[in-house]
Amino acid sequence: MKKAAEEERRLAIAERNIENGVPYITVVVDGGLLQEDRLFEEIQKCVDNVIRKADRLQKNVTTNYAERYMSLITKFSGRKGVNYTTGGSYKRKCIETPLAYNLGLSWHLALMNKSHLNKFCERRTITITKDRIAEKARRQQPQNTDLHYGPNAQAALPDLPEEEFKSNMAKKLADWK
Repeated sequence: MKKAAEEERRLAIAERNIENGVPYITVVVDGGLLQEDRLFEEIQKCVDNVIRKADRLQKNVTTNYAERYMSLITKFSGRKGVNYTTGGSYKRKCIETPLAYNLGLSWHLALMNKSHLNKFCERRTITITKDRIAEKARRQQPQNTDLHYGPNAQAALPDLPEEEFKSNMAKKLADWK
């Protein structure tokens, strides 16, 4: 064992495989089990795919159409800070996204040329004016107050005389029996 270690150390120094002053050797494994199951080939395909796209992954350049589509959906559904829609279902936003992307800005302008915004503004001004009128009406003091209520009320009418009260009470008690 000692002789084998000495031999590996000598070969590493001869090939200049030294890292931080420590010689190292490269070990190549046969991988017979991986080659039999074709697992090694599948892993190699994945690694080759990553290596082939390394520059795009490093610079974060996207060429995948599905990823761009999902990016546009998130943009239009409001998760990227820009919300071109005013609600509605996720399915509708997924349908609107390719239309807006393919037809460009003119598609949105075609919707805005209609009077949707004008109708909204008209309704808004009507409600604001109604609210202002209602506020003024609430603030105004009543002009003709009822004489039976408030500080202008007449003196309270006297209650029934005691004799009349007792006779009425006796009649009611008799009715209940």
